Amino acid sequence: MPKRLIPSIPEEESFEQTLVPEQQPTQQTAYEEPQEQEYEPEVDETELEDDEEDEPVYVKSAKKQPKKGKEKPSIWTVLLVLIAIALVGILGYIGYKAYDYYHVPAYETGEISDDEEEPEETPPPAVPESEPTTTEDEPEATPKPPYSQNLIGYLTVPGVDVTEEPVLQHPTDDNFYLTHNEWDRESIWGAYYVPSEWDVSSVDDLYRVTIIFGHSNGNSLHMKFSVLKHFRDVNFAKEHRYVYFTVGGHQTRWKIFAVADYPVEPTYTIANPDDEYFLNEVANMKALSYNQYATDVGLDDKVLILSTCSGADTYETRFIVCAKLDATF
Repeated sequence: MPKRLIPSIPEEESFEQTLVPEQQPTQQTAYEEPQEQEYEPEVDETELEDDEEDEPVYVKSAKKQPKKGKEKPSIWTVLLVLIAIALVGILGYIGYKAYDYYHVPAYETGEISDDEEEPEETPPPAVPESEPTTTEDEPEATPKPPYSQNLIGYLTVPGVDVTEEPVLQHPTDDNFYLTHNEWDRESIWGAYYVPSEWDVSSVDDLYRVTIIFGHSNGNSLHMKFSVLKHFRDVNFAKEHRYVYFTVGGHQTRWKIFAVADYPVEPTYTIANPDDEYFLNEVANMKALSYNQYATDVGLDDKVLILSTCSGADTYETRFIVCAKLDATF
């Protein structure tokens, strides 16, 4: 009869021993929990990362991108920029005006002979017409308002910005045209004028000395009689020898013989000085002239003086352009 194989107890024990470790709850729990922790985060984190990546990117693009492309400066920033630009412009304008007032432009001095030929063309008399003439092809010129009733003539100085400028004479107030223009309106630049005591009714009635006053702007070469300071330069003076004054309906031409910063005292503003005083003043004007003119002036000559402020701030001198009557047209 065959023998039945019955496992021995040790084998059972070893079997049990081998099985027990695989079924121990502590080892199984400790082993399975990390697997679940490793497995679940892999699935959940991927989904969460997708969700997190989608949501933040969407929110950031919605908040930040419009700020970069559509953000506008505040009203205060705009105002500050405008104020800064205005201040720079004002300071630049003030600086330019100060420079133009105090700066003395370069010039050369020298001698001017009396051999120059008379000008071929003489400006026509500046007598205003009652009605402006226009052709069919030309548009009608805008009429200027009439000058003051105190108008007595017109002044032209070739080479500078003084062309047919109105000259006035107040009947009583010699200071009126220091603050009023040719339309009798208030103006810091005033107007060109002759003092009330001078007779300017006709060329024959002109006194021995006639003076036309006008404002200037320091050493500047712009505005009103400031332009006369071009005559300090000998090259300019050689090319521009004459001044034209329309008075009493006639054009008169005056030949320049002196350009100087002349002392206010003793006065040069005497209408009919005696012979000695007249000749003494003429000699002083020629001696102080920037350029030495060879033009002679005698007792039979009539003199025209254009007078304005000099570049000095002391007001002890006046810048004058002196000319003698050369011709009447």
